[in-house]
Amino acid sequence: MPIKNNLRPYSSYVDEKIERLTILAYEKRLPSSGAPAQTWFQVQCECGSPTQWRLASQIVSRSTKSCGCLRSESSRERLHARRVAHREVV
Repeated sequence: MPIKNNLRPYSSYVDEKIERLTILAYEKRLPSSGAPAQTWFQVQCECGSPTQWRLASQIVSRSTKSCGCLRSESSRERLHARRVAHREVV
């Protein structure tokens, strides 16, 4: 498998943890539209959610960092900070 742009082959990421996701497996899938094959990772998030399949390129580039739990936690923290700040002003 040729390596593009000096990146590691996707198969070498199995059993690694990137951000909150542990990569369990990978597979190439052919889209029904005839587009080029894409590589997908089966991942397990550290929050314990069920395993999910995510696009490998998004995980390696770190644009996908969790199953969605990180967004929920960040939103909850921002809301809490606003509530605390509002109480101090009033």
